[in-house]
Amino acid sequence: MARRTEPNIRLKLLVDMKSRTVFFAEAGKDFVDFLFGILELPLGSVLGLARSTGKTGTGSWAKVYESVKNMDEGYMQSSNTRKSLLEPKIPAYTETKPAALLKQLAYPNHLDRGSRPDGHVKGVATYMVMDDLTVKPVSTISSISLLNSMGIQNFGSLEEKTVEVDVTKGLELVKASFGSTKVLTDVFLPTCATSSKRERNA
Repeated sequence: MARRTEPNIRLKLLVDMKSRTVFFAEAGKDFVDFLFGILELPLGSVLGLARSTGKTGTGSWAKVYESVKNMDEGYMQSSNTRKSLLEPKIPAYTETKPAALLKQLAYPNHLDRGSRPDGHVKGVATYMVMDDLTVKPVSTISSISLLNSMGIQNFGSLEEKTVEVDVTKGLELVKASFGSTKVLTDVFLPTCATSSKRERNA
């Protein structure tokens, strides 16, 4: 039987095409639950997930991970030490139901044990996710205040772009978060630039 996959998560990005920067994303509960849920995973598991994209990343924790991976067995306390560090056990049970995307990444065999809260935040609000992944509830006032604090004067350079987050993009976000404070820009801006070029040529 084919494994069922969950729908991709959609984000609305506010992009300054002149400076090639994502100012923030408007996100729903599904994306915020994914980000917050990463905090429940052991660090070794998170680094392992990030590494599964084919690149080790540039952050220092990636170097620690590689050090353990490359350490001669004779220096390790036991034969199981390396595996316990690089592949730590992911909790079989969490206090809340994991986000759909996170479930695909880290909890493929996760079983629901009855009624638990669905994710970490309430779905009644839209959330603002900054380029550095700071999360706060969105409001018109907060959006205007943010743009003013950034000194934005030419609103003509701002464009709204809708992007999708699938398993691959989710892994890219995790990996980028260990070496960057401009995560949304690093992960999505090439996609935005490509989409804009296609729209202009259409």
